[in-house]
Amino acid sequence: MVELAFYSKAWANLRGLLPPGTPNPAALADALFAAYIRRTRFHIALVNAAAALLAPRTAEYGHSPTAFLRQCLRHDWDKLADPELAAVYALATDWLYGHLYNDRYPKPGRALELFDIMGERHYARNPHHIPEHFGRLDGACRVVPDRGYGLALPEMACDWAAIYLEKGEHSAEWWYNAHNGKDFLFTGATAGELEDYLAYFSPERPEMAALKATAAAERREMLAARENNQTI
Repeated sequence: MVELAFYSKAWANLRGLLPPGTPNPAALADALFAAYIRRTRFHIALVNAAAALLAPRTAEYGHSPTAFLRQCLRHDWDKLADPELAAVYALATDWLYGHLYNDRYPKPGRALELFDIMGERHYARNPHHIPEHFGRLDGACRVVPDRGYGLALPEMACDWAAIYLEKGEHSAEWWYNAHNGKDFLFTGATAGELEDYLAYFSPERPEMAALKATAAAERREMLAARENNQTI
C-alpha cells in the first residue's frame, strides 16, 4: 500500500511538472516515470554489486564488511520513497543528461528550478554524498575535512563505480579525477582511503568487466524501449 501511494503521488507530481505544450502528457509521464524507476533500481543494484566486491577491503580500514553491505541496501532509498523528489528527478535528469525522452517535450522550467532543492534534500538524507553532506563551500568547490567518514566513504566509492559502469567510462577513478579540486576536494588520509577503494574497481577485474557489459546491455534495452514506444 505504501509503495502504491508513492507511485501514484510521484506520477501525479511528474504529470504536473510537464510544461505546457507537451504532446500527450499522460503517456509521456508514464514513460518518464517507468524509465526513472528502472534506471534507479539498476543503479542501486550496481552499487550493491560493487559493494559485494569491496566489502572485504573495508575491513582493512576498521569497518565492518557486514555493516557496510547492510548500509548499501538502503542506498538512494529516498529516490524510491519520496514522491516529490522522484518526480523532479525523473524529469530534470532526463532533460539535463539526455537519458531518453528529452527531445519529446519543451524545457521543463519548474522541474529544473526544483532540481537543486530536491538535490539538497537528497544529500542531507544520504551521507554517502560526502562533499555535499559534510563539506564546506570554498567558492564553487566543496572542501571535505580530512577525517573519518565511516561507511559513507566506501559507499560513495561504490556509487562512483556504478556511475562509471552506467556511463561506460574507462575506470572508477573517472568521476574522482574529473571533479576533485574543482567541484569538491579530498585530501590527506581521506583521499588515500577513497583512492584505494576506487583503485580496487580496476577495469581489468573480470567482475568489473562483466558488470560493465551488463550496464551496456541495460542501456541498449532502455534505448530500444524508447524507440518502441509509439504512444508519445
